[in-house]
Amino acid sequence: MKALKLTGVIILLFWPGYLMLFAQQVANPGKALEQYIRLGLKNNLALQEKQFDLQKSHLALREARSFYLPTISFQSDYNLAKGGRSIDLPLGDLLNSAYASLNKLTASSDFKMVQNQQFALMQPVFQDTRIQTNVSLVNQEIRYFNLIRKEAITEKQAAVNVYKRELIKDIQVAYYHYLLAQQLIGIYKNAGELLQDNIRYTEVLIRNGRALKSSLLKVQVQLSSNAALLSEAENKSKTAAAYFNFLINAPLDASIVTDAGFYQTSDLAANDNLKENRFGREEISLVQSLTRQSALLVRKERAAWLPQVGAFFNAGIQGRTYKMNSDHAYLFGGVQLKWTIYNGSKTSSRAKQAATDFQMLQVQLIETTRQIELETINKKLELNSALAKLTASKSNQLLALEIYRETQLRYRQGQALSIELLDAFTQLINSRLEFETNQTEILIKQAEVERATASYIFPNT
Repeated sequence: MKALKLTGVIILLFWPGYLMLFAQQVANPGKALEQYIRLGLKNNLALQEKQFDLQKSHLALREARSFYLPTISFQSDYNLAKGGRSIDLPLGDLLNSAYASLNKLTASSDFKMVQNQQFALMQPVFQDTRIQTNVSLVNQEIRYFNLIRKEAITEKQAAVNVYKRELIKDIQVAYYHYLLAQQLIGIYKNAGELLQDNIRYTEVLIRNGRALKSSLLKVQVQLSSNAALLSEAENKSKTAAAYFNFLINAPLDASIVTDAGFYQTSDLAANDNLKENRFGREEISLVQSLTRQSALLVRKERAAWLPQVGAFFNAGIQGRTYKMNSDHAYLFGGVQLKWTIYNGSKTSSRAKQAATDFQMLQVQLIETTRQIELETINKKLELNSALAKLTASKSNQLLALEIYRETQLRYRQGQALSIELLDAFTQLINSRLEFETNQTEILIKQAEVERATASYIFPNT
């Protein structure tokens, strides 16, 4: 009766249909993983840094556009001076002889003699208070600078999307590792229950004189080893959970919610037919944007040879005192033309450097495209290999179960040694571990294929 009960426990624990139920969480994480991905895209700290960098690019474009607008400033100068150059005006030498003749003719002294005058070029006290307006009318460097800033936004957005895809893959892989650790804990706990049953049955055999005490010791050693493996699996589960929570910026000891769903190998096999979408990879967009920026920079450096036209207008008061009247108020404006004719080949050197960077980025674009093609091929082949390994481990698991059942019956009938039972038990546990590991490996490879082909659609956060 006890043998039938134990056999029922084994069938319940290791029957293939029940194995599928145990694999539900690993194989089809369901909605919980999608919610965690949304949470990670919202809270991940490194992603927030990338998004702040994108915001800076938008602000830089706003700054670049402001160069087209006039600059209005209030300026006031108050100067004190002493000495310096002066202008001599010989008024006395010019007028006094004439004045003397007039006084003689008129018999009067109406015409007073004057002194020669001297005026300092620098006024002892002078103030100039004004509102100054400057505006650029023609400047090709500003135009290309704006285009570069605008293209930089595309670059930063592509960089954000690159990190998003990598983060999504990391969250998926970390989630699968955590679920695998949970599955391993379940396997080792179930194995411990089987070993406890074997210990109880072996004790009965020893009391009936049908087994030696060494058989009991061997099972106890196996039980002790299983307890150590269970402890190791629990520690791995905690480590996996801490890393997963780190990715989504949650408390490291926060519990992780899992969903249940039925695992279908055929569904995973269909993933090998994922359409290649290498032109949709954000890395390509990133390098293309850098290439366009480099081309614009070449034009910007060459535009330094072109003339620049600007205008200015001042309105204010000047004089020795601050008086608002017609004698002190003034308006002053004009148009400025600047045309750099020679600057020691600085402009041409910068243009050549920018052209070299442009050529280098063109080569980098080709290299990046080829790397993505190679990565896509490798990841798809790895997924195919994982599917083949899963099919083999599924068959091995069924065979190991059958071998264990037969060995257990023979052991209870006294036709098999305890070492044979332990060996069959070890094969059964190892086949179960291999099955769970291969099943998780498929999901990891699937996430990597999605990453390589950029086929995963970003969820709405």
